[in-house]
Amino acid sequence: MTTATTTKDYYCSQKFWWLSIDIEKLSTQSCCAASPHKIDLASLTTNPGQLFNSPALLEERKQMLANIPVKSCDVCWRAESQNISSRRTQLGSEDKTHLNINSTPEILNIMVGSDCNLTCVYCCKQYSTAWFADINTNGTYLIDGVDDRFTINNKDRVLNQLSQKDLNKSINGIKIIDEIQLICSQSNIKQIDISGGEPFLYLYLRDLIKILPSDVQVVIFTGLGVDEKRFLKEINFLSEFKNVTVSISAESIGNTYEFIRAGNSWNRFEKNLNTLQQHHINYKFSSVLCNLSVLNFEKFVQYIGDTAVSYVPCYDPDYLAINVMDDASKDVIYNNMNNLSINAQNIIKGIIELPPTENQRNNLKIYLTEFARRRNLTLDIFPKTFINWINYVV
Repeated sequence: MTTATTTKDYYCSQKFWWLSIDIEKLSTQSCCAASPHKIDLASLTTNPGQLFNSPALLEERKQMLANIPVKSCDVCWRAESQNISSRRTQLGSEDKTHLNINSTPEILNIMVGSDCNLTCVYCCKQYSTAWFADINTNGTYLIDGVDDRFTINNKDRVLNQLSQKDLNKSINGIKIIDEIQLICSQSNIKQIDISGGEPFLYLYLRDLIKILPSDVQVVIFTGLGVDEKRFLKEINFLSEFKNVTVSISAESIGNTYEFIRAGNSWNRFEKNLNTLQQHHINYKFSSVLCNLSVLNFEKFVQYIGDTAVSYVPCYDPDYLAINVMDDASKDVIYNNMNNLSINAQNIIKGIIELPPTENQRNNLKIYLTEFARRRNLTLDIFPKTFINWINYVV
């Protein structure tokens, strides 16, 4: 098992080969955990195809090569300072594989928008219009010391009012699509990811698939929380593209799934999964390991069998991290550890031993109580020792 140590060098190769483009928010990220940069649209006009070598990204690469911590990568630095394995250490990205600040992307993530009808327990307004609607209707969650995920500002309201059609037909929207095509034609792209929100709610998904290179692997990330008829139509179309794989976001089954992936039913999930299987679409799973999902995680592992799965630990918000639970629940997880893959074992063992803080426990209690109340869900599906611990019952 590889355990992170306090950060001593601040290089991450992802800054040199990973690019995410948010069509809706007109921003980029150099890692799924990094803070976004606003796209300089004027610069794109004079420097088409150079989005990956923007002044901001060039400066961040310079800082990394000079062993200076990059501010947008604070999530990894904070995790590593607590001896927690970060995304950087999990991918081995501290190895200096790229040394030229001018680079080309190998992985391209296209974020098609925030339209989503799920309010996954660890998600937020940035990636889900259902989360925006919850906060806009019911108000903020009174959590201490978190970011603005539970606050609606004027920028959020403006974005929420824009329709997909408005964005797609706008000058800026057209310019971003043109830039995507240029990057694909000029770079050595190995994989293209399409994420959201929920990509299967994106009206122009078919148009996007058609302009992407057919010899590059395309992965569509979905929560399968889409109307079955709509999903069937999209899968019928995708069955013609042999380079497409569907990555399913899930890490639990039954009523635990319905709590963590609030807004979808387990019945609909299984129906849409069956549609993928019947149409022989390649699929895999992408699982977020948080304290709620690991409580019954072995049941999910048994359910998916030999299907490929990648695991990502939840760091943000920190009160949903794997270690924020009672000792009795931790003992149960340890006893079931041998039933999990080596990768999952390494992630869980690297985090679960850390003692949770009182602030994390209190925030978890406030959050879960309010989250469940707003969705008419019950916390009784989780172990009693876990619930008692949250509620300070001795």
